[in-house]
Amino acid sequence: MLEDMIEKARAYGADACEVYVQEGTTSTVKFEASRLKSVDSNQTHGIAVRVLVDERLGFGAASDLAKIRPLLQAAVESASHGEKTGMSFPSSVPTADGVRLEDEEVRKRPLEELAESAEGAIRKISEYDPAILASGSVGKGDLHIRIVNTAGFDSEYRKTVLSAWMAGQLVEGKNILFCHRESAGTTASLDFDALTARVIADFEISRLNVDIEGGPKTVIFTPRAASALFDVLKLGVNGRNVEKAISPLRDKMGEQILSEGMTLVEDGRLEEAVGSAPFDDEGTIVEKKTVVDHGVLKSFAIDLRTAPKLNLPPTGNGFRIYSFLNVQTYQTPPSPHSTNWLLLPGDRSYDEILADIGDGVVVDVMAGLFTGNLLSGDFSANLMLAYKISNGRIVGRIKNAMVSGNFYAIFRDNLVAVSRETERVTEGFTTNVFPYLCTREVMIST
Repeated sequence: MLEDMIEKARAYGADACEVYVQEGTTSTVKFEASRLKSVDSNQTHGIAVRVLVDERLGFGAASDLAKIRPLLQAAVESASHGEKTGMSFPSSVPTADGVRLEDEEVRKRPLEELAESAEGAIRKISEYDPAILASGSVGKGDLHIRIVNTAGFDSEYRKTVLSAWMAGQLVEGKNILFCHRESAGTTASLDFDALTARVIADFEISRLNVDIEGGPKTVIFTPRAASALFDVLKLGVNGRNVEKAISPLRDKMGEQILSEGMTLVEDGRLEEAVGSAPFDDEGTIVEKKTVVDHGVLKSFAIDLRTAPKLNLPPTGNGFRIYSFLNVQTYQTPPSPHSTNWLLLPGDRSYDEILADIGDGVVVDVMAGLFTGNLLSGDFSANLMLAYKISNGRIVGRIKNAMVSGNFYAIFRDNLVAVSRETERVTEGFTTNVFPYLCTREVMIST
């Protein structure tokens, strides 16, 4: 059928055509206020078409396969109003060898069994403190992607995903405390007990509130805080932002943008990571690459469209992502998106780094980060979970405080240490692996 679509697109006037098919199923169990809230199952079956007519790009998408003809006609028609890209579709056909994308155990695991595991986790949180209103969700998914184009590309892959999110809310007088953890991967190895233990540990360390004076502080960003902050850099290396000259990194290739102690690798084939794939949503091979080498910028995230505009090769970063939910969808044209990021660890332990700080802050969870001017690197966020450091140890939770600064200045000029320990942090479409990052002169406002 897909080959017929390509021939029909040519008959309607397309010089080149790409057909993208996405099929999938998702099942989710949700708990709220320590009780079962819902059990949902959804199926996705959609098709998207891109055509080139006189080098102009057209796009169309549909979920109704009975409407293939109007879909193709609409895509060809839209090309007459599209930009002249100079792009071409890839012909090489990669395979899924070397990356574990699916696990039959995920498909076989009954939803009832997953619900029981989640219910057990909810129960443990409630047993720790009955005053905590525990909530969470657990789900599994099965994704099938296939791409065919006129250059001869015809390949597909399947991916399974198992995910869990556990949380609790505790209200004590005027004090409202919310703690949460999440985990996701492509195999059935998800550890509910470990996830639940992390939530309880967060409550343990956050029950005591302490005051802090505002001002520049030595700050340790935990792996999940660091992962969130490095979204600033993802905007900076995004090929579309570079093309539009709105990225501060446009002319910084080969220059020092971060501390020499930082090396950042993008691994789109990371084992068991939800963002891994053999090729991107345009058919470009996904490979491991260095983004920052000892602080020096080495690569941008380039899709097929931005490649000729920047005179750079595509890097396997063309994905169809619904940005609000950070999930793949056939309904959106491809654009540059980074996959799994790994910030390489340092040579000191977290405890050693912590012990050297006389007065400082541990930042763990932030809110409102995207209200700053992130393209320039400026950020400002409320501290949802953050802790005061006094004489080398954590003494309590900080409330009603904010953290702000410039990402590039902090991580280029003010890095103190990078920990040996790393953690996986799931962020929608991607899995990042980050250490603890200790920095100085970071503004904390109260």
